[in-house]
Amino acid sequence: MLRPMPSLCVQTLRNGLYPCLRRSTPLNTARLQRHLASTAKPTESAPLSPVDRIMQTALTLVPEYGWTRQAVEEAVKRLGYPPITHGVCTNGPVDLIDYFLTQSRLRMLQLLNVDPSQAIAEKPLQSLSTRDKIYLACKARLQLTMPVVDRWQEAAAILAQPSNLPVATKQLYALTDDIMYYAGDRSADMQWYSKRAGLAGIYTTTEVYMTEDRTPQHEATFEFLNRQLDDVESVQSMLSSVKLMSSFAARSAFNVLVSTI
Repeated sequence: MLRPMPSLCVQTLRNGLYPCLRRSTPLNTARLQRHLASTAKPTESAPLSPVDRIMQTALTLVPEYGWTRQAVEEAVKRLGYPPITHGVCTNGPVDLIDYFLTQSRLRMLQLLNVDPSQAIAEKPLQSLSTRDKIYLACKARLQLTMPVVDRWQEAAAILAQPSNLPVATKQLYALTDDIMYYAGDRSADMQWYSKRAGLAGIYTTTEVYMTEDRTPQHEATFEFLNRQLDDVESVQSMLSSVKLMSSFAARSAFNVLVSTI
């Protein structure tokens, strides 16, 4: 199902506030493609492509080798592919990070839309507030970073490089857009942008906190996330703040990640 898009000078605002997101295909089409990918059920007759096998194997090696080309090369070696195959990462380690972020976002959506027997929400989704849905989605996504959290500051440093800013911005935009839509946001005005900008700040600061959190199962991180959401008068008033939107447009939220390194 297509999500509603703001009718207020969409192209102008997109180019001005999110210059890294300029593209010819409509944003709602990209959103539909993400939705279809996240809800598609894998079948036994659809094996992983060689690229997916290499990338997924490389991700299991990140704790040992970090976000490096060496992780991809080692994955190629273990899978028995020709050495030249490591060229799937044409842009180097950022391709591996980009793959991880995309797959984690799609997995988050699958977890949030999973059947009741595997539901991660303690209450029926219909009874959750917008704030609680945002918390649930952020928690689900953060949990997917746990296996590589000890190496996440390395990923943040790579994403913060000027040449990789389009990837960082694209991924952060897609994540906040998916979370806000899951939480029930159907705004079609300036708030469409400000809500995602506000959420971007909350999510990235929580992710930074998690890289330093040594509590069991990162319990302190989720308490921090709760405080982040509670420290405002209401989620709606915070997310509609034009000040937050302007701040995000002027300075990528990923700079917050770099400041911890």
